[in-house]
Amino acid sequence: MEASMATGQPATDQKGKSTGGKNRMRWVLAGAFAILVVGISAGAGIWRMQQPAVVTEGQTISAARAASGQILLPVGRITVNVTASGLSGDRRSRFLVIEPTLLYDAAFDAGAEGRRMADLQPALRDSFIEYLSQLHEDDVYGSAGLADLRHELLRRARLVTASEAPISILLQDFVLQ
Repeated sequence: MEASMATGQPATDQKGKSTGGKNRMRWVLAGAFAILVVGISAGAGIWRMQQPAVVTEGQTISAARAASGQILLPVGRITVNVTASGLSGDRRSRFLVIEPTLLYDAAFDAGAEGRRMADLQPALRDSFIEYLSQLHEDDVYGSAGLADLRHELLRRARLVTASEAPISILLQDFVLQ
C-alpha cells in the first residue's frame, strides 16, 4: 500500500480493485437521490397549490355561526388619533384605523325586552371611539396589545348591552400609521 502512494497510483484492495471509486460512486448516488427527493417534493407542492380550495363541513363561518345561534354585527370603520412618542421624547400623533365586528348570541335579539343589537350599534361605536381615542401607540403593540384591545372592546360592548350576549370582537381591519 505504501508503494502505491509513492507511485501516485490510487489505493487498491487485495484483489487489485480501486477502493476510492466505490466511495465516490456512493456519494454521487446519494446526491442524485437527494436531488430527486427534493424535486419530487417541490413538484408535489406546486401541484397542490394549483388545486382549487375545497370547503369542507364546518369551515364556513356564516353556516357555523347560524347553526350555533351566533350573529355577526359589523360596527363599521373607526379612525382615531393616538399619541406616540418619538426617539427624542417628542409627542406626535398617529392614526389608528380599526374595523371591529361584534359576535353575539342571537338570543339577545329574540329577548322579551324588544331590543335588538343593531339598534345599539351607535352606542357601541361611541363607546369604542371613546376608548380608542385614549390609547397610546404602545398600548396596541404586539399580540398582547391586540388581546388587551379586544378584551376592552368586548367589556365595553357588554356594558352597553347590559348583558353577556356579546361573545367576541373580531378585527376586520387594523392599521396604525
